[in-house]
Amino acid sequence: MEAMIANAVRLSFSENVQPESLAKTSFMYWAMQRPAFAQAHAARQLYVLNQLNVMRPGKGSISTVNEFFGGVGIGSAIVQKLFQPTRHCVFEVDAQCLEHLQRQSFSPGLTVQYGDAVDTMLECGYADLMFCDFPKFNPLDISGWQAQLDHVFGLRPKAVYLNDTSFWSRHLHQERYAGPLNKAALRSDGEYIMAYSEKMRADYGYAVLAVAIHRGASFLYVPALTVAHPTVTRIKRPAAEEAMRIW
Repeated sequence: MEAMIANAVRLSFSENVQPESLAKTSFMYWAMQRPAFAQAHAARQLYVLNQLNVMRPGKGSISTVNEFFGGVGIGSAIVQKLFQPTRHCVFEVDAQCLEHLQRQSFSPGLTVQYGDAVDTMLECGYADLMFCDFPKFNPLDISGWQAQLDHVFGLRPKAVYLNDTSFWSRHLHQERYAGPLNKAALRSDGEYIMAYSEKMRADYGYAVLAVAIHRGASFLYVPALTVAHPTVTRIKRPAAEEAMRIW
């Protein structure tokens, strides 16, 4: 099986990998068993990262990238398409995803290596874009990743990408998710987004530039003096199919 990402970069999937042999925690499982999910995920990433490309036009504006959850390479391919970075370090802990990533024909500037984000986010050096595509993350997880987030934002990158996988359940946990974001309740999607932006601005000096939503939410943070309403899009099927075509 092959996937075309952003109409530009091909990813090849081994025919020998049987989905039933994969752990459901592996993104390889979701890519093979739930292609529509993977397509929407690709579309979210493509949308918010393209907003960064619009804000910082010109080749070389994002020339270095640290990517902490490589998965099956969807984000890697989008980053390669949009920015053509001279250095792109991808870390992955899942053995089958790691093997898959190492088989791909990315640019010479991209390196793939084993690395647990618990460690790599603490040990990494500066990159223009810090790409944190958490497989599980919501406001309740902030405290558990506090040291890693402190380090990543503390390096003062041009942009930080964070994935929230529980956006779909925001309405079920208005008070639980609100507390870590310094709010009493989060009664709407807009309040949820702005609460994230206000917290990250207060803690690190970064605010949300763009958000894309499809069950989960992709957040792109940039340095900001104030918190403004970001651009928000809800991914629909045509946008997902445009971002990633599987055949």
